[in-house]
Amino acid sequence: MAGFTAALGIGIALFGAASQYSAQKKQERAAERQAELQARQAEMEKKRADIVNARTMRASLRSARIARGALVNQAGAAGLTGSSGFQGGFASLGAQEGVNVGAFAQGQQFAEQGYITSVGMAQTYADIGQARAQESQAQLFSGAGRTLFDIGGGFKELKKVVG
Repeated sequence: MAGFTAALGIGIALFGAASQYSAQKKQERAAERQAELQARQAEMEKKRADIVNARTMRASLRSARIARGALVNQAGAAGLTGSSGFQGGFASLGAQEGVNVGAFAQGQQFAEQGYITSVGMAQTYADIGQARAQESQAQLFSGAGRTLFDIGGGFKELKKVVG
């Protein structure tokens, strides 16, 4: 009867090990899918930030052109287009436009860095999922080995074999 119980125990342990292994493989695939989806989400967020940045920059450039046009129109109507006030104001508008363009470029760099970080995090989550699955697999084999060792008589039987 003990032999039957031992054989049944081994069968159940092996079935459990196979089931656990299958579940761990599914967990690995799910972690990889999660990383892919997070990378895709980061890409979409980057594109959205790029679109918002481009629209804001176009609006800023348009406002600068309108301001320059209004300045030229008013200075021309007053006959002051050659004055130092007109030239200083015109230069100031150009300088502010340059500052705005620089700020938009910096915003673009931050969006790019955010994208790179998000993709890196997604890959890290996938790596963590794989490591957890591998840890579970190691525990599974360790447990199965321990079960077989115990069923086989443990150290008492091992001493007989080793001598």
